Amino acid sequence: MEQRARVILAIEASNPSSGGAGVCVARVSVDGVEVLGSCALDGGSRASDGVMVAVDGACGAAGVGARDLEAIAVSVGPGGFTALRIATTTAKTLGYALGIGVIAVPTAAVARESVAAGDRPALIALAGKKDAAHLTLLSADGTLTEIGVVGAGGIAPGMART
Repeated sequence: MEQRARVILAIEASNPSSGGAGVCVARVSVDGVEVLGSCALDGGSRASDGVMVAVDGACGAAGVGARDLEAIAVSVGPGGFTALRIATTTAKTLGYALGIGVIAVPTAAVARESVAAGDRPALIALAGKKDAAHLTLLSADGTLTEIGVVGAGGIAPGMART
């Protein structure tokens, strides 16, 4: 059975002030992912003001309309509570309105994709409140193991290679 490419909208807003938040439209197939268009979330604005603007911008850059989307992927944390709540609500509302599925993606799984196999094991530290971070250990084989919220003093040399 031949699998065709699917057009997917992806929303990453777990920590908009970090500069990595945004929306992307991609064609996903067994051969890989082709980014069709993207739009960054403005870290200076409230997430509630920017997610739909970014969705519109990414779809426009990709040359696709809402009815062309076949699924929505959304980063579900850990991360900033308000940004995550707004991103997941937006994804679920769009999914319901368009009659398409919503895929929950843990934020550490997104970060895993940027860590080369040779740099593993690695420690993924996602910003938290004050001097705390949410830690996830990425093992050499790509497995994620949640450590939890740790203060800056709890992160020790040797916890991971990277």
